[in-house]
Amino acid sequence: MEMDEYDVIIVGAGPTGSTLARQFSKNKLKTLFIEEHIDIGIPQHCSGWLSGCPYTERLIEQVPKNLIRQKINAWRIWSPEGKKICEIEDEGIGFGGWFVNRSGFDKFLAKRAVRAGANLMVGTKFLDLIIEENVVEGIFVKVRGKKEKIYSKLVIGADGSKSVPLGVASKSGLPELNKKPKEYYPGVQYEFINIKDMDPGVIEIFFGSIFDEVFKMAFVSPLAEDNAYIGFGKYKDYVNTRKNHPILKDRLKNAQIVRKMGGLYGVPLNTPLKRVSRSGLMLAGDAAGLHGIINGIISAHICSEVGIEAIQEKDISEQKLKLYDKKLKRNSISKVSIGYDMSNFSDEAMEKLLNTQGRNITEYMLKGISEFGI
Repeated sequence: MEMDEYDVIIVGAGPTGSTLARQFSKNKLKTLFIEEHIDIGIPQHCSGWLSGCPYTERLIEQVPKNLIRQKINAWRIWSPEGKKICEIEDEGIGFGGWFVNRSGFDKFLAKRAVRAGANLMVGTKFLDLIIEENVVEGIFVKVRGKKEKIYSKLVIGADGSKSVPLGVASKSGLPELNKKPKEYYPGVQYEFINIKDMDPGVIEIFFGSIFDEVFKMAFVSPLAEDNAYIGFGKYKDYVNTRKNHPILKDRLKNAQIVRKMGGLYGVPLNTPLKRVSRSGLMLAGDAAGLHGIINGIISAHICSEVGIEAIQEKDISEQKLKLYDKKLKRNSISKVSIGYDMSNFSDEAMEKLLNTQGRNITEYMLKGISEFGI
């Protein structure tokens, strides 16, 4: 069965997809964005940290106050042996940002897009791309148990980190994606109550293979005085940490898990794909290899700017859409990682690196994060 034709279809209704939908709709283009789950923002896939930068400062003013959970003022770094390497306070740099209620934040952005005129379909699973004469012309979806076709002038993949191994990016035919540009791994994140020695305004990063044999670190994301998210590779890594970590075994002694979240992460971290467009198709956010909520939203603005012009000029050719690739590569979100790639380091090598260069590496990264913008 075929459905209406749209100017643009966006796959994914997370922060990146909803931002795209709003931008296209504000420009009077017939827009559809789809979400495979029946409830926007659920299941929750990450902690909800909006990294600090000038764009975030403007965005947070628009977010309902009841969705803002915690302002971040500093980062604290710990080595595999449990040594405190450094604590870097924001002090006007601007990297701190905020933790928001992630599911509520997603709903807020989706509702803004709908109010701008976008059409939203929940419970709609992307299956494949419709490609005719080497041009993407729409998507196959499964909705209410039936396979259907939806046509459009432009398709945008904003379907998160699973896009490369399982979603729009995997079906795109982009040459790089035939060569496994990243390895993807499952991860779990738990919300804890009754954690000891929490500083609500401080993100803590603990390094070591005890947390995750690939990622080799854990982010402790503060929500309140005894409340935080902590990420691990698998449940067994959490159990091992609780029993054996020199610092966290004491801090987690009386802690209780009140929520579990899961997802995929790609290694190397925050490495953009070399190509993020082809005729009739663009990728944004995690689907383009960009990690982080704000990175995804900024990529959505860049993507929509090029996409709107392409539709208005009736030119969705590969050559036209390559302008997006060029603009994305020039932007700082493609150059600075939110996080560290320690996948090739042993605990001993990490200990040595952090003791000699940990503060400098962290300061460089945080300064880069603070300069993100459109």
